[in-house]
Amino acid sequence: MRSDGIPFGLRAPSENDIRRFTSRQKDSGFSYPEVGASATTVPKGYNIDHNRVQLGRGEVTWQRATQAIRTWQMFNIPWLRLYWPTAPIQVGTDVAVLVR
Repeated sequence: MRSDGIPFGLRAPSENDIRRFTSRQKDSGFSYPEVGASATTVPKGYNIDHNRVQLGRGEVTWQRATQAIRTWQMFNIPWLRLYWPTAPIQVGTDVAVLVR
């Protein structure tokens, strides 16, 4: 573990390690001062990474896409693990992403 408490290592952290880490982060705030600035302009020193992919058209596509978001499918990537995929997607929910 680094001195700032962020876990990096040769082995995957345990669920308890992840819970302790997310608990310590709860009141830490943002790690950058430009919070909210990108809603109107891109702050100096940041790059825009804008991509679009058309999933399809119509109501069925819309329903499938919203269901995918509601079930955290954006993290369904082989080299990622989401802790905890059953957590509700709402303000105040904490999750962690483990990257291999």
